[in-house]
Amino acid sequence: MTLPLTVLDDPAVESYTRELLTRIVEAVTRQMGSALEAIVLVGGFGRGEGSVTRLDGGRFRVVNDFDLELIYREPWGGYLSKIWVHVAHRRALLRLAERLAREFDMKQVDLSLRGASTLQVAIPRLADYDMRHGHRLLWGAADPCERM
Repeated sequence: MTLPLTVLDDPAVESYTRELLTRIVEAVTRQMGSALEAIVLVGGFGRGEGSVTRLDGGRFRVVNDFDLELIYREPWGGYLSKIWVHVAHRRALLRLAERLAREFDMKQVDLSLRGASTLQVAIPRLADYDMRHGHRLLWGAADPCERM
């Protein structure tokens, strides 16, 4: 059984939301290639509390935004890998996020880069708690949040 992404009990809304997320995953994996370890959905949709409204004519619109953590590999350690990933992908990901938000007619798509080793840092932050306990693995061989 797949857990719902939204507060609505509507299969059409779930299908629409999953279609948008699939398009994001495809675009991000094309951009980042082998640098990417995982894509994790957090925030409202990650907790199953996303909000989508039905417009006139039966179309849907995402009310809030999509928050995704892009977990990247660190082959040269945390610092050098961070520099490399940001130089190689950050601008393109910002443009991608803006383009997708326009295409989806939604507030925004947040694509946050995060090194794999940062998941093991024991700093008590609300964002990390939310990520650990309210997320969905959208892409990747293993759930990186299990290391938190």
